[in-house]
Order: sequence, then C-alpha cells, then structure tokens
Amino acid sequence: MSTPALQLRGVRKNFGATEIIRGIDLSVEVGERVAVIGPNGAGKSTLFNLISGRFGVSAGDIALHGQSILGLRPFDQPTWFVAQLPNHQYFSQAERV
Repeated sequence: MSTPALQLRGVRKNFGATEIIRGIDLSVEVGERVAVIGPNGAGKSTLFNLISGRFGVSAGDIALHGQSILGLRPFDQPTWFVAQLPNHQYFSQAERV
C-alpha cells in the first residue's frame, strides 16, 4: 500500500467555542481527484483553508506524501495542487460549457 498524496487525520477546527470542523479523516491517493461538495455553512471553505495553511488546525494532522505540513507558513506549503472553484450558479449556461 502506497503513502497517500494527501491525508487528513482527525482534523478539527474551532473558532472560539464553536467547533466548525469536527474530526475529518480523508485520504487522497496519488493521481486521484476529490471534490468536496455540500450546502452553505458546511465547512468546505474552512477545510480548504486548513489544507492550504491559511488557517491552523485545532487538532489532528494534515500530511502530504507522509510528511506533516502543520506549522508551515501558507507560502511554504507544497499545496499548489489544491484548487477552490466558484459555485457554478453564478455563471450562465454558456459560461459553464
């Protein structure tokens, strides 16, 4: 079994007393593509900001190819492969093609 390209283990994020991310476990294999979808307020953007290093995690670990990236500044993290795309509802049918 190979080391995942991206692995989240028990990732939690609190803003004050409010727990926004409640223990995410995710493993993305090399070459695999993953989409995170959900309703407004589900924590998608917060999860993206945790992976990219913009926000620090409250608990858990995020690893790239087996190496933890916690504590690295956002511009020092090798997360160039992470992309956040805007919601398609703001585009016309012609723009979505």
